[in-house]
Amino acid sequence: MRDTVKGQFSIIAAALLAIILISAVSVTYSIINFSLPKEQINVSSSVYEINNSLKQMLEFAVGYYCSVLQVTGNSSFAQSLSRNYLSSGFEFIANSHPELNPSIRISDMNFSVRWYEASSYSMGYLKASYDLLSLRLSNINYETFCALRVEIVEVRNETATVNVTMDESRPYFGLSAENFLFYYYDNATSSWMKQQASSVRSENNLYILGIPQKVDKKCFLLEVSDPRGIININFYSTRRKPQITYVFDWNATGMQSIYNQLKNDKIVVEVLQNGTLLWLGQKLLDGYPIPQLPIKCLRVSANADPNHLEANQIPFQVEDWASNYKVPLGRSNSETLFSSRNMIVFLVDHNIKNVTIWWDGRDNAQQTPHSTMKNFNDKVERTPNNLAKLVLNNHVMMVNVTYGNGIFYVETSTGRTDFMRINNRYANFYASPSFPIINGTVRDIIQQEAEWAGYDAWGFPNTYAQIVLTFPANATYYTYALRLIFVNASTCPEDRTISELTPIRVSTPWINGIRALTENGTINGIPISVETYSGKCSFYNFSDGKWQHHWSQYNYSNSILAGIIFRELSNLNLYTFDKILGQNTGILNVTFQSKQWILPKAVYTKCGESGSYMAINAIDGSTNTYWQHSYSHTHSIVLDLGETVNISRIRIYQSNPYYWGGTRGIDVYVSDDPNNWGSVVWSGPIYGNGWVSSEQFQARGRYIRLVSKDTSSSQRLYEVQVEEVRTSIEVSPIGLRQVSFRFPLDVTWFGAVVTIQSGTDFIYKNGVGLWVVVEHPPKVEVIA
Repeated sequence: MRDTVKGQFSIIAAALLAIILISAVSVTYSIINFSLPKEQINVSSSVYEINNSLKQMLEFAVGYYCSVLQVTGNSSFAQSLSRNYLSSGFEFIANSHPELNPSIRISDMNFSVRWYEASSYSMGYLKASYDLLSLRLSNINYETFCALRVEIVEVRNETATVNVTMDESRPYFGLSAENFLFYYYDNATSSWMKQQASSVRSENNLYILGIPQKVDKKCFLLEVSDPRGIININFYSTRRKPQITYVFDWNATGMQSIYNQLKNDKIVVEVLQNGTLLWLGQKLLDGYPIPQLPIKCLRVSANADPNHLEANQIPFQVEDWASNYKVPLGRSNSETLFSSRNMIVFLVDHNIKNVTIWWDGRDNAQQTPHSTMKNFNDKVERTPNNLAKLVLNNHVMMVNVTYGNGIFYVETSTGRTDFMRINNRYANFYASPSFPIINGTVRDIIQQEAEWAGYDAWGFPNTYAQIVLTFPANATYYTYALRLIFVNASTCPEDRTISELTPIRVSTPWINGIRALTENGTINGIPISVETYSGKCSFYNFSDGKWQHHWSQYNYSNSILAGIIFRELSNLNLYTFDKILGQNTGILNVTFQSKQWILPKAVYTKCGESGSYMAINAIDGSTNTYWQHSYSHTHSIVLDLGETVNISRIRIYQSNPYYWGGTRGIDVYVSDDPNNWGSVVWSGPIYGNGWVSSEQFQARGRYIRLVSKDTSSSQRLYEVQVEEVRTSIEVSPIGLRQVSFRFPLDVTWFGAVVTIQSGTDFIYKNGVGLWVVVEHPPKVEVIA
C-alpha cells in the first residue's frame, strides 16, 4: 500500500519518535519536539514531518501489538492495548504543541499477523485526519501502511536462507545477527529458548543465516525483528507446512488380526509441548516440540491428506496442568499460549493410521468447535444416605463417583473401586473431589486428595495421596493416576513403617459362574491367562527381571468383565519398595470369592433399650455384653455398615434361653436408604447356642434391618456380624513384608479400570482386548 497525502495545505507540526520498551505491559515514549519559530515555517516540510510522525507511530504500535501478542496470545487484548497506545501517542503530539492547536482523529486502524508458518507477516494500517485550527487548516487526510514479511526459502546444511521484506515488498537491508533469533526447546527448563544466528550474510537480496548447533535443522522456530520493533515468528519443517504428523503403525505390533476384531480399542493420547506422546503415564514417542502459539489456533485431523486437513478433523481438547503434569487444572483458555503446562488430548484406535496437529497462524483465527463439542452427558445426584454421586456418561458406559462424609469410591456396572489403603486403613477424604473437566470433549477428569488422620499410632506420619481419574469419550475404561506422597517434616522425624499398602482395589459382588483371570507372561505376544479358582493368588515380579503382570480381570461371562490394566512403567512401580528392602515385596493380589465376617460400624436406630443394656452392645465385639429392651412387642434394630457392601449371610451370637428371635425367627432387610427397605431378603429362625448364621442370600446395601418375630421382653442380642462377599483385584506394592524408612517418597501408579458390558464386542480369546494394547501399543513415528 502506498502512503498518500489528501490535502492541499501545509502546517507546522511536531514529529514524534517513540521507543517502546515492553516487559508484558510497560511502554516508554521518547518524543523529539519539532516546534519551529514562525519565521522558519515551511509548509511542505511540515506536512512531510507530521505524516512521517504518524507513520512512525503506526510502526511502533505494530511492534507493540506483536510484543503483547507474543506474551499473551490474546489478539483482542493486544488490539485494544495497541489502539490505546496509538491514540495516546497522537494525544501527546497535540498536547505538546498548543501553539498549533492540533486535533488528530483516527478514521480506521488495524493490526494483524500470521505467524508460525514458513512464510509469515506482521502489518498495520492507519487512516487518520487532523486539523491545525490556529492555521485555519482542517480535514487533512492521511493513510499509511507498514509491514514486515519473512519467508524461510531454504534450509541446507547448517544454514537457512531467508527473504525479509518491508511495506511494499521492498527488500529489508541492514539487519544483523541480533535481528535473527532461532528457538530451541530446552527440556531442562521446559521452555523455548532463543539464540542468535551464528552468522549472517546477504546474497541476492536474501539473508543466509548460520543455524546454531542446539537447533533442530528439520523443525525449528525463527524470530525476526527490525529496528521499528516489529516481530515475526516463523515455523520451519521439512514439509514446509504448519503441522506435525504422528504415524501409528499397528502392524508392527504383530497383533493386527486381533485389533481388526475390536470395536472399542480407544487409546487416549496426550501430547506435551516438548513433543512427548503419552498413554497411561508412559511414553509412546519423543516427537517435535509444539510452538508456543495461541491455543485457539490449534487443530487436529486423522487419516487426512496433509494438503487438505480440514476435511478429517477429529475431537480434541487442550488441558491445563500444573506440577509437571501431575495436577489437572481444567480446560485451557483459548486466548492463551500453548506452554509447558498444557497438553493436547485426542483418541485413536487401530483404524487411525496418522494424526496431524496443525494450526492456523492468523491472529484472528477462531477456536474450532472440534475442541469444545460435548461428548458426555454428566449429572450430579444425591444417594439415599445423603451422599453426593457424580454420574459420568460417555454413551458407552457410566461411571458413578460417590463422595461425602469422608467417603470416596467409584462404581461401574461390573464393580467398585476403592483407593489408597495403608496398614489396612483406608484414607479419609475430608474435602469433596474437584472436577477439572466435566462434560468434556475427549475426556472428563476427577481429582481427589486422600489423607490419614491420627497417623501417629499407625506408623506413617505426614502421608497424603493424590487421585486423578480420567474417563475417555466412547471408551470402556477409566484411567487412574495414584500418587502417594510421604512428606518430610521436622515435626514428624520418626520412621515410616508400612506393613500393607494398596493404592487400588477393584471388586465385585459374588455371582454364580464368575472367573478370575490374570496375565502371567506371554507366548508369541499373547498373554498367558492364569485362573484363580478360589482364595487368594499372589503375583510377584519374575526373578529373571521380566515384568509381565500387566492386567487382571474377573469374568461374569464371555462378554461381561471388569479388571485392572497398567503399562510397563507402572508395573515397575508396583515393586517400588523392593529396592528399599533388597528383596521382593510388591505384589498383585487376586482374591476370588472372598468371604469375611464384618462388624457393623454403628447403630442407626432401634426400638429402644433398657438400663445398661444399650443397643451398641450388639456390635461392640464382645459376646459378654448384650442389647435388651424390656417391653413385650416386636423388636427391631437398624445397623450401619459404614459403606455399601455385598452381603451373603448374617450371624448372631445366641445364649440359651435368651434367643433373639426365638423359634419364630427374624426378618432381614438390606438397603442403601434407611427410610426405604423394600422386600425381606431373608426370613427364618437363627436358633442354637454360640454363633449361628442364616442361610445364604444375595443383597447389597449400607444398612441392615433385623426384625424379631418374637415379642418376648427377655430376648437378648449379644452380637451381630455380616458376611461380606466379593471378588477383588489389588495392586499392593507392600505385599510380603513391612518396610521402614524416613526419607520423603513420591511415587505414582498409572493404569486403567476396564468395564466390558455385553454388546460392546470387545472380547477376544479369554478377554484379550484392551489388554493387547497394554502389551503391544502401536509404533509411532513423527513427521514435520
